[in-house]
Amino acid sequence: MGLRPGLNLTDKGNVAFSPSTAYKYRNLKVQVFEQVQGIGMSKHEQLLQELEGYARSATGVEALMAHIAQRLHKEMARYNWVGFYLADESLPRTLVVGPYEGSFLPLQRISFDVGLCGLAATTRRTVVVNDISANLRYVSATDLVKSEMVVPILVGNALVGEIDVESYFVGTFSKQDQEFVEACTALVGRFMEKRAGEAANTSEAVNK
Repeated sequence: MGLRPGLNLTDKGNVAFSPSTAYKYRNLKVQVFEQVQGIGMSKHEQLLQELEGYARSATGVEALMAHIAQRLHKEMARYNWVGFYLADESLPRTLVVGPYEGSFLPLQRISFDVGLCGLAATTRRTVVVNDISANLRYVSATDLVKSEMVVPILVGNALVGEIDVESYFVGTFSKQDQEFVEACTALVGRFMEKRAGEAANTSEAVNK
């Protein structure tokens, strides 16, 4: 069945929308716009965009980290273990395991002097090892792991944690993978900095 002659659906003057219909129409435009935005984007870019959207309504940093770990573990084929290690003020120069997703139990605590996580903590730089058998610093939690990437999370100049991605395959991590995971840690860092600022403002208001 064709359109009736003379009805131009692109001319808003010819169409009267009820409030509910207009709401549905706006939602449809948003969905189409989001789909168009995704065209031509890499998987890394699409997933990062999704995570940024989640961060805008996340209830807290732990929820955000758990979501990032879950999504990276599910969507990135060779990210076989994804987790966070957090700095703990009560344990100087020590990282404590946080939210994670994967098939093996991680080390519960890691000293800054130990392993690739320790190296990333002390240098505050990303560490990528695509063949851990050739790296003497690697501390094994399981013999399955063949590649590892650790990216520090910074708030200002302070180390607050790390994201650790481990793979059961040699040569997993490309430059694009590194940039993607670094963007994820930057997202967490911004979220933590924002929450800290909000808490400080609330405290000031209460004390006035």
